[in-house]
Amino acid sequence: MIEVRRRRRGPLRRAWKTLIRNAGYGLAVTARAGLAGLPPGARLSAGELLGSAAWTLARRERRRALQHLAWAFAPEGRTPAQLRRIGRECFRNLGRSFAELCGLSRGSAGPGEVLALVETGEAVERCRRLLSAGRGLVAVTAHLDNWELCGAAVAAAGLPLVAVARRLYFEKYDRLVSGLRRRLGIELVYQDESPRRLLRALKDGKLVALLADQDVPRLDGVFVPFFGRPAYTPSGPAALAAAAGTELVLGYTVRESRGRHRLMVSEPIGFDRAERRAAVLAGTRAWCALLEQVIRTHPEQWVWMHRRWRTALADRPEAAWRSGYLPAEA
Repeated sequence: MIEVRRRRRGPLRRAWKTLIRNAGYGLAVTARAGLAGLPPGARLSAGELLGSAAWTLARRERRRALQHLAWAFAPEGRTPAQLRRIGRECFRNLGRSFAELCGLSRGSAGPGEVLALVETGEAVERCRRLLSAGRGLVAVTAHLDNWELCGAAVAAAGLPLVAVARRLYFEKYDRLVSGLRRRLGIELVYQDESPRRLLRALKDGKLVALLADQDVPRLDGVFVPFFGRPAYTPSGPAALAAAAGTELVLGYTVRESRGRHRLMVSEPIGFDRAERRAAVLAGTRAWCALLEQVIRTHPEQWVWMHRRWRTALADRPEAAWRSGYLPAEA
């Protein structure tokens, strides 16, 4: 009887998930259309309201963000009130970012409108200089500020950008997001495609960008220190840079004012590449340490609700050993 009930429940659960996803998709499309039609200032205000509502209503995400903020900043003496202000502003910044992308979803939006939002000059010149070596460039980026706008700004500035993307679990969502990315000039390669496409892109002198600041258990990774805790981190950016013999940089935007951003690209991240396994770990540790410095400067612009420390050392003992957190006999 229990097995029969489970079988009946399976199709019902799938149907319910499909219903919820379609409803969420419809809501997203409606919100996008509504926000796209507003003047820029009103659009940002509406996004801030959405972010504030999410802070109030999304209790699980709010609790998770506050827990992570406490792990990161309570040892430094930040008070609960200060951490709540950072957490709330994080949600509001996500609302602003969503509103900005809705504005760019209009068919008439082009590179000029992207560059009106982002100052790119010095960062783009650095990328051009590095690309001139003819080996391409690997840029690791993060869920910081408006990361979708970051990629759009790089493409709008005329750089040949290839972004590594994850297929979204619901095809309509994936089509919505990937369609906007491609319309803004970004070439996409999905994570489940052959890495040879990325090596080919680098050989062709392109900039390959990877969002790698989240805990993704299905991807190869290593444990590196992140805000004082071992964090399972995708090793793809460092591995790709080492395999292609090209430079690795950290690229991101920061919100300098309510509606204005600045594109930032680090100097090449140096790490010893003599031995592949050690190179992957050293490169990943280096860019994560650099990203942590950036987040400490702009804590309200990072996604603290993500389960960044989800994977424990015991969950991936082989990766923990390779990362130096467990003795060899483990």
